[in-house]
Amino acid sequence: MDTPPRLNDMKRKELRKLARTYGLEVNKEMKRKELIKMILAKMKEETIDAPRTKEELIVDFIKSMVSIDEAIEPYKEQRKDLKKEYKDNGWLDAKEQKRALKAYRLLKDKENLDALLKYCQEIQSQTGLGEDDG
Repeated sequence: MDTPPRLNDMKRKELRKLARTYGLEVNKEMKRKELIKMILAKMKEETIDAPRTKEELIVDFIKSMVSIDEAIEPYKEQRKDLKKEYKDNGWLDAKEQKRALKAYRLLKDKENLDALLKYCQEIQSQTGLGEDDG
């Protein structure tokens, strides 16, 4: 097995830390070559991938996010269509939909509704905000 370039770039201290994460017994006296040899053996034994660079991690992260965004897109259209259907049929206008979704999110987040109501009342009494809303 060839030594992954990333291992060759690591300092002895970093190699010891990596070896410990793989469950290997290490000590401060071990040489870099010895540490690399142990890590490579463990990687081969357990089919562990070589440590990735920050740049590789960033690229993998972006690729995953793009994939998720693409998978979510049809559901976004479905949500938009559902809202339009309820509005077009006169079942719930946009404001009612927005309130229903806010209520749902508050409940989902286990928000303390009594405390929230107290805050709203206090802010309203101090500022006059929301007095004209229906």
